[in-house]
Amino acid sequence: MNNFKIFFAFIAALLLFPPTGFSEQEETERIIVTGTKTWIDAERLGASVTVIDREEIERSGEKDITAILSRVSGFNVVSSGSRGGLASIFARGGQSDYNLVMINGVQINQAGGGFDISSLTTENIERIEIIKGAHSSLYGSDAASSVINIITKRGSGEMRKEASVALGFRAEDAMILEHSASVSGSLEQLGYFLSHQRIIDEGILEVNNDYKNNNFTANLSLEANDDLSLSFFSIYRDSKFEFPTGGAGDRFEPLDPDQGTEKKSLVSGFDIVFSATEWWENTFKVGYTRLETENYDGPAEPEGSFGPSNSENLDKRISLEYGSSFFVDFDQASSVISTGFEYEKESFKTDSLDKSRKNYAFYAQNNFALLKRFFVTTGVRYDDNESFGSEWSPSVFAKWKIRESGTEIRGGVSKGIKEATFFENFSAAFGTIPNPDLKPEETLTAEIGVKQPLFDNAVELDLSFFQNKFENIIAYSFTPFENGTNYENISRTKSEGAEAAISLYPSNSLTLSAAYTYLKTDVTDDGGLGSPSFSEGEKLIRIPEHSFSFNAAYSRNAFGFNLSGNYVGSRDDVNWSEFPSTRVKNDSFFIVDAAASYEISLKSFVDKIRLFSRVNNLFNKDYENVFGFSSPGFSMISGVSVVR
Repeated sequence: MNNFKIFFAFIAALLLFPPTGFSEQEETERIIVTGTKTWIDAERLGASVTVIDREEIERSGEKDITAILSRVSGFNVVSSGSRGGLASIFARGGQSDYNLVMINGVQINQAGGGFDISSLTTENIERIEIIKGAHSSLYGSDAASSVINIITKRGSGEMRKEASVALGFRAEDAMILEHSASVSGSLEQLGYFLSHQRIIDEGILEVNNDYKNNNFTANLSLEANDDLSLSFFSIYRDSKFEFPTGGAGDRFEPLDPDQGTEKKSLVSGFDIVFSATEWWENTFKVGYTRLETENYDGPAEPEGSFGPSNSENLDKRISLEYGSSFFVDFDQASSVISTGFEYEKESFKTDSLDKSRKNYAFYAQNNFALLKRFFVTTGVRYDDNESFGSEWSPSVFAKWKIRESGTEIRGGVSKGIKEATFFENFSAAFGTIPNPDLKPEETLTAEIGVKQPLFDNAVELDLSFFQNKFENIIAYSFTPFENGTNYENISRTKSEGAEAAISLYPSNSLTLSAAYTYLKTDVTDDGGLGSPSFSEGEKLIRIPEHSFSFNAAYSRNAFGFNLSGNYVGSRDDVNWSEFPSTRVKNDSFFIVDAAASYEISLKSFVDKIRLFSRVNNLFNKDYENVFGFSSPGFSMISGVSVVR
């Protein structure tokens, strides 16, 4: 591939002619847990790592995680309609159910990988750790395109109370209300963080488009002694989204005045970390997730609709994990060796289906460092699943740091898997014949990249090239296959592309960054079924070939300002309002957001008052993220936060 030739030429130039103006400095560590399941410096990892910290989240002013993740290179966040509508992530050409999403290490995906990120808010988030590519060697099913670990806030020190309220409006003559409250601190060794956030948004359509979201968080951590720590967290979300549209979108169908969905979600985790010695750490983790979904459609039906309906789904998962990490440190070499055993039980219940399945797994990974210059991470995982049987998932990543120039060269290959959904395995609704013997869908990933600091770390360049092959994709056919079912592993796709990012730090007050992604996708085998959304020789729908984002953050004294933009290029989509449905081209769009804040420090009744304002879609751009669905226009929300 020509892009790879250019890439290798660029690396050769760096090796032969190291950039001037670089002085070796003490590097800022980015400590993450997602890469090895234990605390580790991100500089030791050869995979593509993105860490979004609390400061970056606060500068953006965003309260929804969808806006934060949409600016990550290689990610395309697709939202259907207004705020609260279904929001999915397509990472590097993978499907929306190829991303493993966790909160504090507890998986929150539905069985089969699907996850709607629209109800996730930022108020309780300390940082977000993202590792792009396939990483089933550590995490098993669903880690086929990326792993996203959301780390929530913890409490320490003296008690801190914070409350905020904000009121806003939309160009569509709708109101927005956001308010939150939290208390955090510690009582000797016990740290605590408790919070509540509520969002009310009247939406962008004339009828039946309200969105409400309640989010409760509790996080407790106990440092019993230097060798033993315990932590517990629980997050409860209750959201309701009213939408007057069907699958084709609000621009085609008559509006339905009483259709919507309600979701009640609970995710909890309990961790025990015990260090038997300085070089041996043991972790025991219990995770539990529960998602109740009710889809309803009342009696006031528009002409041509199917009439009143109501359906309820219940997803549950319980997981148990024991992990053991060994830290081996010699004079010029070191290793972090992680091994573990996992047990997981998923269950799914509807009016017509009540099934569960279990998974047992073992994983091992070694992160080896030589001379603090060369790092190799190798890993393998074995899954024994009640549905798809046994599966091995290996990976190897490497990084070479050239300290004289500051250059970092990284790369690796890995495998990812994604299990079938309960519908595909077990559901016989509407005469469908399920297939309990489906294999997991597979991802084979190859990646190479380089990072280069310049001018005493005032500039940082990051370039990545990647190729993905997606195999054993599960296809559905109205006519049963030869095996007698409507589902079979017969389809394939591939993607390849490049990501380029630059960060500039002109001064202590100003930070500039930009990222560009080129992504080419291709359906290499549609199993002979051919459909508008998945047809051999065509691109994958809703994935742009070109995307770009930028961010400018300025802060000085008590004032802060943030300006960001997100460009999504044209992409293929489907017009579902026609029969037969036809493939269409969805236009590109460029959205600019802005946020500002001003802090007032006091020494009386309160410690600090913060005034803030956020503008989304600054230029009121009319666009469709999904063909047929209107997207939010200009909105502005302003408020005050008080800290005591």
